[in-house]
Amino acid sequence: MKNLIITCVAMMAITTIFSCKKKDDVQPTETAKLTITTPVMHQTYHTGDTVRILGTATNVTNLHGYHVAILNSNSDTLFYMEKEIHAVSLSIDTMWVNTVTAAQELNVIVSSPINHDGDEVKKEIPIMVQP
Repeated sequence: MKNLIITCVAMMAITTIFSCKKKDDVQPTETAKLTITTPVMHQTYHTGDTVRILGTATNVTNLHGYHVAILNSNSDTLFYMEKEIHAVSLSIDTMWVNTVTAAQELNVIVSSPINHDGDEVKKEIPIMVQP
């Protein structure tokens, strides 16, 4: 009986050690990739031009959609959209018409949530707008 108890305790200890380990030591942000094709850094747009945001996001596990925002230098949001899709590969394709009438730098921010813990893959692309 004593050997049975020792064996059970040993099996529980081994099970606990291996069940608490993560599947691998790779961080979620290391496997996710985000590529933005357009716009390119410091590309100039004039009032009335259409800014097209194209890209792809990939990961080894499902991504949780994507978000696109365009902010001015005061961090005011000029454009925001999000798309909720669960897939390992996402195509990003959206447009914004430039209504800004003063020359300034804007920041295009594209992000894709990796999980429900707040991890995300993110890119920021500065663009210029002119009247």
